Amino acid sequence: MTLIIICYDDSNDKRKRIYSVSALGREQEIVGNEISDALSDIFYDGFSDVDSGKNAGKKVVVLS
Repeated sequence: MTLIIICYDDSNDKRKRIYSVSALGREQEIVGNEISDALSDIFYDGFSDVDSGKNAGKKVVVLS
């Protein structure tokens, strides 16, 4: 069994449990972030930033 999250008792307070991400969990987080970034790039590819006088100082997204 491969653990992604590790749980153990707090040495100062036995009522508390401490949770930590294992090395495998950190690897999966990195892969997940890379996939998310790639999908975001694909999704936002059709959009562009436009700054007109009417919306000066505001970020406006216009479908090109």
